[in-house]
Amino acid sequence: MKILFTILFFVGYSFSSNTLGLNNNGDGTWNVIFSSQYNIAGFQFNVFGTDLNSAYGGAAEENEFLISSNSTTVIGFSFSGATIPPGDGILLLLDVDGEPISLNEIIISDLQGNPLDFDFDDGTGCTDQFACNFDSNATEDNGSCEYPNVNYDCNG
Repeated sequence: MKILFTILFFVGYSFSSNTLGLNNNGDGTWNVIFSSQYNIAGFQFNVFGTDLNSAYGGAAEENEFLISSNSTTVIGFSFSGATIPPGDGILLLLDVDGEPISLNEIIISDLQGNPLDFDFDDGTGCTDQFACNFDSNATEDNGSCEYPNVNYDCNG
């Protein structure tokens, strides 16, 4: 039983979602939020749908990353080899003209420069807490909720 639990733990852990998302601060700035199971040693992404004025702050600045940006692209890394630890939080803030639609061409790397699998989370998901695939981070229901068959629960 212990072996089965260990296997299920690592399989579940390896499928954890590694995402970047956007959160409007209502003052012309947007948080780039992250959820990661890995140490982040570098990142690059494009801001789609608006012009980017600057990028700063958040966990990137707290961990002494150099943050560079132009009107569409943000790059961050550390000269000292520092990383952003696994977890959830604000990666950095974007000062933009308008409202960004998404982040695309996302590249996140580990300390050895290996790419890490990250996706953009647009905030949609299953918002029904009784569904098997309830997403506590979703702010808008996208109709993807899945329910168990009659006389079964989500685990079968």
